[in-house]
Parts: sequence; structure tokens; C-alpha cells
Amino acid sequence: MYFLDLACELAAAGIAVMVVNPKATHHFAEAILQRRKNDPVDAAMLREYGRRMDFVSWQPPRHELFGFRALTREVQALSKTVAAARNRLHAITATQLAPAALIGALERQIAHNQALIDELVAAALAQTEATPSWRGCWRAPTALPGFAAKAAVLVIGELSVLPPMTARQWVAQAGLDVREETSGTSLARRPRLSSGAISGCARPCSIPR
Repeated sequence: MYFLDLACELAAAGIAVMVVNPKATHHFAEAILQRRKNDPVDAAMLREYGRRMDFVSWQPPRHELFGFRALTREVQALSKTVAAARNRLHAITATQLAPAALIGALERQIAHNQALIDELVAAALAQTEATPSWRGCWRAPTALPGFAAKAAVLVIGELSVLPPMTARQWVAQAGLDVREETSGTSLARRPRLSSGAISGCARPCSIPR
């Protein structure tokens, strides 16, 4: 994310900026048989990538969208911390040897982080309610089975800063598209989920930017 401020400043100054998917540059480096990795080599590879590939200008979303995503990503980080603490608590309480001080400390840590999660989710929900164009975007995922308010704001936080995509591309971005690999008669792998972006012609879907 260190590139983001620079990219926004360049775009604001009227300089055309292209933001490239790291996976694309990684595969490009492999395709040109680049074996070393250091800053000068990476810079040369990016220059060559820009020379050979079509330039796609990047337009930064509004700053408040980045702020919203920062909220939701902190929710994700805290949720992982809570899950890890609960796992540790479960493990130590499975034995008679765990000191009460440790159990109490983990319980307080879980409660504290959960309170922070609730606070940040509430702030994200308040922002969606205060922005009329976002209300429908929030209500759409909450109508799906298994999507509560927390899951909805996490999805919106990630998708809101992306360029307009089709529904199929959103599914691919989330890694939920099924990728089939078959070649000849000797290879018959089972289809698997893939995180690679795909192009599609389905109905365009976008969150107001």
C-alpha cells in the first residue's frame, strides 16, 4: 500500500498513472526469464512491462472510500487476532495446568478486541447510512444467506475502491470462480477455485465511487 499516496498525488497533478496487478508483473517477469530479484532488476522489468503492454490509466477513487476500506481492513485484522486468541484459550483450558492469570488475560484481550471490532463496524455502518448512494450497496449483500452487517461492510470496503467490474469479475476477484484444467487425455484435474481475475460480459456491477 506504500504506492497509494504517490499514485494519488501523481493523478491529482494530471500525470497519467497505471496501477498494475502484482500477479501480472510477477508472471511477466517469469515469461521474460527474469531470475534475479532486486530493486534495479525490478525497475527494469517494470519499464519493459510498460513498454510492451497497453497503458491503462488509473483514476483514484474518492479519499473517503480509502478511509472506509481502512476501517474494514482493521476489522479483518482484529477478527484474526480474536480468532487466534480464542484458539489459544481453547487449547490452554483443555488442560488443568493453565494458570488463572493467563486465562483471564486472554479473556480480557478477546473482549477488548471484540469491543473494537463492534466500534469499527458501527462506524462503517454509520458511514454507509450517511451516504445515500451506498445504502443499496449495503442492503444487497445483507439480503444474501450468511451475510450479516459485518460481512457486508467488509465486502463493500474491498470492492468500493476497485474499478467497475462485471459480476463474474467480482467473483473471480474474491477467488470463488471455478477454474477447470483439462488437457488431452492424460490430464483430468478436478476443477478448483481460482483467484485470477477474469474478463466477462455479464451485467456490469459497481459501487458508487
